[in-house]
Amino acid sequence: MKNILLYAAAGAMLLLAGCQHESIPAEDPRVLTVYADEIAILQDPYLATNSPEKFNAAKVIAENVDFSFLRNVRTIEDIFLPSDAMQNKSQTEVGFYYPYKQNSVRFRFYRHDNIVIRSDVEVK
Repeated sequence: MKNILLYAAAGAMLLLAGCQHESIPAEDPRVLTVYADEIAILQDPYLATNSPEKFNAAKVIAENVDFSFLRNVRTIEDIFLPSDAMQNKSQTEVGFYYPYKQNSVRFRFYRHDNIVIRSDVEVK
C-alpha cells in the first residue's frame, strides 16, 4: 500500500512538472498572430494607458511573451503604441506603463541605437 501511494505521489509530481507554462519569445513571428487581439488593443490610440482594456491586454502579453532575449527595437514598435512610450532624455530607456486601479503592468526596454540591451517586465 505504501508503494502505491509513493508511486502515485511521484506520478503527480511528474504531471505537475510537465504543466509548466512556456512563454513565446518576443521576436517569434507567432506573437503577432497568437496575440493579435491584445496587440490591437495596445496599438489603439483612442484607449488611454490606464484603461482596463489596455491593462488586461498588457497583462496577457507580460504573462505570455518572453522579452528577455529581445534585441530588435522594431519588435517593440510592432507590439506597443509608440505614442504610449515614456522615454528618458537620451532615449536609452523606453517604458510602457499600464495602471488600472491598484494594479499595473510595466515594460522597460534599455537600448543602444536600434538594439535592445535589456528588458524588464513587472506585473503588480
